[in-house]
Amino acid sequence: MKIYFNILFLIIPYTLVSQNLSNVNPYNVFLYEFDKDYLSVSTTIIRPNIINNNEIVLGFNSDLFINNNISNQENMGVKYFGKGVGSYSSYFFSLNSKHLFISAEPYIISSENLFVEEPSYPNEYRSQDIVSREIERPGVFQWLNDRPISKSSPYKSHGINDLQFYFKLKNLYLGISNANRWWGPGIHTSMAMSNNTSGFKHYFFGINEHSPLKLKNLRLNFNYMVGEVGVYQTPFYFSGLATSLTHKSKNESITIGFTRTYVSGGIELNGSRQWTIIDAALLPAEGLLLSSKKDLWYTKGKGIDRWDQIMTFFAEGYFKDHNLKVFFEIGFNDHLHNLAELRAHWDVSAAYLYGVRKLGLFGNKNILFGVEYLDMIQRTHSNHRGTTATWFDEDIYNSNSYLGRRWSVHSGPDSDDFYFYLGYKGKKLSIVPIFNFERHGVTYHFPPEVKIETRIDIRYKHHDWNFNIHFENEYFENIGFSNSNDNIWLETYNQGTIRRTKTLIFSVQKFMKTKY
Repeated sequence: MKIYFNILFLIIPYTLVSQNLSNVNPYNVFLYEFDKDYLSVSTTIIRPNIINNNEIVLGFNSDLFINNNISNQENMGVKYFGKGVGSYSSYFFSLNSKHLFISAEPYIISSENLFVEEPSYPNEYRSQDIVSREIERPGVFQWLNDRPISKSSPYKSHGINDLQFYFKLKNLYLGISNANRWWGPGIHTSMAMSNNTSGFKHYFFGINEHSPLKLKNLRLNFNYMVGEVGVYQTPFYFSGLATSLTHKSKNESITIGFTRTYVSGGIELNGSRQWTIIDAALLPAEGLLLSSKKDLWYTKGKGIDRWDQIMTFFAEGYFKDHNLKVFFEIGFNDHLHNLAELRAHWDVSAAYLYGVRKLGLFGNKNILFGVEYLDMIQRTHSNHRGTTATWFDEDIYNSNSYLGRRWSVHSGPDSDDFYFYLGYKGKKLSIVPIFNFERHGVTYHFPPEVKIETRIDIRYKHHDWNFNIHFENEYFENIGFSNSNDNIWLETYNQGTIRRTKTLIFSVQKFMKTKY
């Protein structure tokens, strides 16, 4: 019976589906963001956005993959491509009526997930006489995308992804969801929220850019969510908001905005009152400085708590005549103590994201270009602060990860990430080569971990059918910070500290929609 079900799941969808909400997947954004229809219905900074009314959408997605090493793909949501051959198959359904929006994507994942030998991590001296061999990277560096989600072979998983149930009042949305979200102007990385891991269950309130709150050429986007993401001593919660304000004119638009996110709870507090999801829900509205929190019931001393906060500010300009987007984002980890610290070291935990994306180059309207650089390198004066300024440093929250993957910056703290693509985008065919250079633990250790990826993404659209071939070639060195400078200078790398991975993914999608 199980075999028949799997065959049915793979074959029946080929009779099906297009979406009535903008896609979280960044691979779709960079290809379609300059299309007239895409820009007229959605923003790419806060997504997904629900569009159109009185519409039913059906769809399917089928991925087949082969991978010769450990899984290390980013921004794949619930998908997990272990070593060997495997597949991901899903249906998609959504209904968008005047007062109700419902969506769901049932899926099945199957992977051989063959055994991959772990590298030899450095020794740790636990006492003068006892030496222990570490089984993972140290501290915050454990939670990178090559961490195995499961060691089961084969690996199988199923569930319902992108489950959304919202009540609507014009363009106000209120409900529950486990959908992935993306908050920020980048398409390769996000400081606040991305689809680098599975979506988690949460309560949601949103306003999209076509809301009744618009004023002349101004458009408002707003997302708020809160949900449980794990358990330490007690449950802990993610809560956050993202908002953007866009001024639109005939030939350009300027967007500014910010995000504020928390992970809180997880520990037993003194006294009878304990942390709840309601307390977590209120956190994004609290004061910006520690000095404003010192009298709150859950803080100690000068306003200190164990919660982990991230706050980002961004700006983006879109210039229609040039098919050009330019953006900048700055983010901060946790609170500053007071105005004196704000004046002295406002950038103690600052991280930066810069980027440009353009369609049309060298006189050819079909050339697609983009570059994005993330600087998460720990600031030189952060160690003199008295308390850490390292991002994702609360180990009780698994370094801000869910099911083994971070929901924000996949390269982790003390890292940088360079992303570049230059390719061809036609009406039906697109061919986009991509280059990615990423370092981990830049100030933590010399040499740092270095990952270099070259990719090619080929897509072809035929009516309602979408075909995609995605190939990645990855070179990863100094895994686990096991090499010293002498290893590097003499090129005598320790065994297991260099990894080469090749991954090929073939995808087929079909979407169709109908009015009612």
